[in-house]
Amino acid sequence: MATAVLFPGQGSQAVGMADGWTSHPAGKVVLDAASEALGRSIVEGCHDEDALKTTDFVQPALLACDVAAFRVLQASGLTDVVGVAVIPSASSPRWSPRTRSSCPTPYTSS
Repeated sequence: MATAVLFPGQGSQAVGMADGWTSHPAGKVVLDAASEALGRSIVEGCHDEDALKTTDFVQPALLACDVAAFRVLQASGLTDVVGVAVIPSASSPRWSPRTRSSCPTPYTSS
């Protein structure tokens, strides 16, 4: 069976959102690499309510959590993924897995 994976975008952030991925080696590797690239701990920042209100932190933190979740799913046996998309904003019902631009209706593929 083919699988498509969708992740929420900005507006879906929550305190502790990285915690679920720290206990799995595949998730921890992603969060550690993202923290190094960002120059601050993603996990600690996800417990900072002020940081979670800033786009400068939230955008890379959400991406890191999304990728960590995906890597955990893959390590747990998820296969046959045909597409991965991040919905640009939790407040926007329009998205396109091919581009970051909005489209009038959700993209579907046969």
